[in-house]
Amino acid sequence: MRRIISFCKIIILVSVIFPVSFGNADDTTKTLNERLDWLFGDGASRRYEPFIRAFQDAVRQNDPAKVGFFIRYPIAVTLGDKDIWLRSAKDFIKYYPQIFTPQMRATVINQDYETLFSNWQGVMFGHGAVWISEVSPDPESDETIIKVTTIHMDGVVKD
Repeated sequence: MRRIISFCKIIILVSVIFPVSFGNADDTTKTLNERLDWLFGDGASRRYEPFIRAFQDAVRQNDPAKVGFFIRYPIAVTLGDKDIWLRSAKDFIKYYPQIFTPQMRATVINQDYETLFSNWQGVMFGHGAVWISEVSPDPESDETIIKVTTIHMDGVVKD
């Protein structure tokens, strides 16, 4: 009996660590959208997908003000060996060239929507370079908005 239970635990663990997906890109998009709806509630994919695509477009245009619109402030960013707290879009624009380096931009721009990783924390670009989550702009309200909540320079995809 213990062997059967151990075997079942291994099968479950492997299926969680190495999920398998079959099908074409439309199936994968559907799967991601279904996952977003499951994680964040019905209709979440209708909020996340346009946000993600608009964020990628802003990064593609390399427009600090447009990209800054998508960020939740304050946000901490590690530059080199020090953490910098960006408290506003003005701060973000000042550090934009150091944050959205060519590698960071490529990580965001080249991320296929269908291959985004998502879990209870949000949606991840690259290897954790950028995380997007729903946040509450007003602690007194149940209303949420989607914003970039984390930027990790170490999470860029390296060629």
